[in-house]
Amino acid sequence: MTSSPALPARQIYDASKGGDPGKLILQDGGTTQDGPANNVYENLGIVAGFFQEQFGRQSYDGKNATLKARVHTGPGGNAYWDGLRFNFADGDASKVGDPTAVLDVVGHMYTEAVIQTTAGLELNGQSGALLMSIADVFGVLAKQKHLGQTAEKADWLVGVGLFKDKPDTGLRSIKEPSLYKHPAHMSSYVETYSDNGGVHTNCGIPSRAFYLLATDLGGQAWEAAGKIWYTALTRYASRDTDFEGFAQATAAAAKQLFGDDHVSKVTAAWKSVGVSIG
Repeated sequence: MTSSPALPARQIYDASKGGDPGKLILQDGGTTQDGPANNVYENLGIVAGFFQEQFGRQSYDGKNATLKARVHTGPGGNAYWDGLRFNFADGDASKVGDPTAVLDVVGHMYTEAVIQTTAGLELNGQSGALLMSIADVFGVLAKQKHLGQTAEKADWLVGVGLFKDKPDTGLRSIKEPSLYKHPAHMSSYVETYSDNGGVHTNCGIPSRAFYLLATDLGGQAWEAAGKIWYTALTRYASRDTDFEGFAQATAAAAKQLFGDDHVSKVTAAWKSVGVSIG
């Protein structure tokens, strides 16, 4: 019996200690009393393990890159991937909690790094909305896998626990984007110059398509539906892929992996959000 490959190395830095990236306070084999550092170390391991186990991807770049993160980057709930490291703020005293403690937020950031090293989707317009959607999807899938949830039982919310004053809500919904006033169909697509062309708003459209496919297939969403989306991202998508292009990519991935029956289900999911596969 062969053992699973080890998780990629992790290094956590305290950005408040000065310099760039800050002071190294936690790495493999070490300990710290810093709560956010422990949170992000653990959650990065969970997400990296998810990608490794489900898709055979060793670290975000597929080449076992060390996972580097910075905590204490400032007040507020900001979390972002800067092309080199995962960065996490501290929350605030009243409304925003610690983003390092929210598994799907960490998963979203990790997936952004995966996207950068695969399709490289441009953060603008439809390609940018796809980037945000795919990062949401895989962040939530990592959470569902960790909790042992089926597609039918999961809440499909992104960022639950981030807001102290609204503990049961989140940032976005993959199941019902309209809960956060985001469109779930191309007929409501938001044309705007702000937010890089509405990337955090229009992401609800492809996210809803994933939800519809996952629940149509049933069971555990990271299995068939997740593999279709991952294959579409890593083999068929490119920097300027738009919604229609990614729909075509998922259809191609479905045929490659599972055959025509899954292609028809993929096509139906995209059609339900107003995206046709030519």
